[in-house]
Parts: sequence; C-alpha cells; structure tokens
Amino acid sequence: MRDVRPIIVDHEIDRLGSTITLYSVTDQSYSDWGDVTETTSSASVTAIVNTLSQEDQLVQEGTFKAGDKVFFMKSTQSVKRGDRIRHSGEDYEVDDILEHELEDVAYVKEVRASKV
Repeated sequence: MRDVRPIIVDHEIDRLGSTITLYSVTDQSYSDWGDVTETTSSASVTAIVNTLSQEDQLVQEGTFKAGDKVFFMKSTQSVKRGDRIRHSGEDYEVDDILEHELEDVAYVKEVRASKV
C-alpha cells in the first residue's frame, strides 16, 4: 500500500483550502433565570469547504439541509461538537466530526456543520 503521510494531506489543505474562523466555547455559565453566558476563543484555520446541495445523500436523508457545509481540516486541528465556524460571513455549528484514517494514522478531519 502507498505511504500517505498526514503532512502531504496537510499541504494540500493549505494549498486548496480557504481561511475560516473557528470559535470554541471555553466556559459556559447560567444565570438564576436560565440565561446562558458563554466565553469563546477563536482561531483562523485553513479548511477545504464543501457546500451540500439537494442531491447530496446527507441532505436526502434529512440529516442536513442544502447550504450546510462540510469542512475538511488537518488531522491535528482541535475541534469539537458545538463549536462554531464562520465562513464567508455566515455562521455554522459543528454537528459531527469524522476522523479519516489510513493504516491507523489519522490524516484528515471531516467536520459537518449546520447553518445557525
């Protein structure tokens, strides 16, 4: 089998991707009335962005809507469910993260996100 190193995939993400802003919730508290206060941190990262269309299986299954996004990020990128992503002036919430592996080595994260 060919040797696919994560650094090769990382290089292609840098070359073909676009800059997005990733917002992570670092702290969350609730007032006596149930109002949520969140503290977030942000980082500019590079990702290859795919916009889901009506023909995509995820849309046909009803899991996502047309216009939602799939972001392909480096395997080392820290991201979790509930994080927010800003791309082209629109916000998305991370719903699902898949780590793609080859020979037990993670080489890319597929981050599925719904428009907020």
